Amino acid sequence: MGTDPIEDFWIDGGDSDGELQYALGSFRDMVPTAGMGNEETQRDFRSLEQNSSGKRARNEPHTSKSKACREKVRRDRLNERFHELSSVLDPNRPPRADKASILGDATRVLMQLRAEAQELKESNEKLHEAIKDLKVEKNELREEKMRLKADKDKLEQQIKWRTMFVVERTSLLINLNSIIRRSEVKFKIMEGARIPLKGWQQAAVALGSALGALMDPRRADLIAALGETTGKPAFQRVLERMRNRSEGREVLLERPRVISAEVSHAWDLPESTFGSAYARFMGTRNFSPDDRPPVRFMDTDELAYVATRAREVHDFWHVLFGLPTNLIGESALKVIEFQQMFLPMCALSVVGGSARFSEKQRALFFQHYFPWALRAGMASTDLMCVYYEKHFHEDLEDVRMKWGIIPCPDPKGKS
Repeated sequence: MGTDPIEDFWIDGGDSDGELQYALGSFRDMVPTAGMGNEETQRDFRSLEQNSSGKRARNEPHTSKSKACREKVRRDRLNERFHELSSVLDPNRPPRADKASILGDATRVLMQLRAEAQELKESNEKLHEAIKDLKVEKNELREEKMRLKADKDKLEQQIKWRTMFVVERTSLLINLNSIIRRSEVKFKIMEGARIPLKGWQQAAVALGSALGALMDPRRADLIAALGETTGKPAFQRVLERMRNRSEGREVLLERPRVISAEVSHAWDLPESTFGSAYARFMGTRNFSPDDRPPVRFMDTDELAYVATRAREVHDFWHVLFGLPTNLIGESALKVIEFQQMFLPMCALSVVGGSARFSEKQRALFFQHYFPWALRAGMASTDLMCVYYEKHFHEDLEDVRMKWGIIPCPDPKGKS
């Protein structure tokens, strides 16, 4: 097996003159011979060749031995590398000595690895494409989710508003039904209690009621009958005033009644409120709002309710003006009622009441109560157009100030 002179020279390190001579000869064969400079070069090579030939003659035995050792070391290293390669290619099999077989196995494994690498590369590319598709699908799903969330919020808002509308509408219908039922009951009561009268019959009832009330002022039914038979034009004017005021229209629409079932909650209100003052007023006098006589001689339901309302708010006015329920207090309140409604019965009651006063009571009434009642009636608002039940929770002094009420001063404190 031949050796490469250049490779042997570098492996040897340049100590062998024979190898140097052989390498130089080979290099000389590659140098061109044309030109003037080539002659000098050839002379240099011949001189170097002569010197080397002399040196090679002296060192030739040593050089041959050294070269063989190096060749052996090189071959041993090469065999070890092949042995390692065989072990790596198939660890479960004993190492093989056939270098051609080892190289064949290495080639086969390398080709297999290249094929697997190509498959992995293609699989990786497919995975990247799948990842891109998944990202696109993910973005589409995120956008779809956002659209669905927006639609959900919109639907929830619509359901909320519709539910609120249904609840409010249901509550309104319930309230209207309750008002209608109460109104029907009140209308039936008023309609059942009404007695239609002709002109001469009304005059007879009015005259008889007036004479009876003068003889016994405690007959509230006679006073009520006198007010109904003589006060129809006055009640008609009050009805028109109530229609022209927003709060008055609300009273006519809902037609509240001052009866125990409707005003009993006044006992639970704070002490300083208007409702609490009314409850104390009724309780200390052992009065009941259910004891008033019904309206019997009105032509229409509306007039009957106005007359009933005028009768039922009478005790509210006692509380607001701070008047007692004795003969002087009732007469003073009739002065205010006459200014508010222009009922003839009110004027007749003042005349009849003053006729029954003692001299001391008459002087007190005309010097103290009567002038105050004239001022208070003129200063106050239209009291028939007030929805008193909705102001029960307000402070008594506040409602007095709001409605222009001038409470009756204590006659004992007057100088």
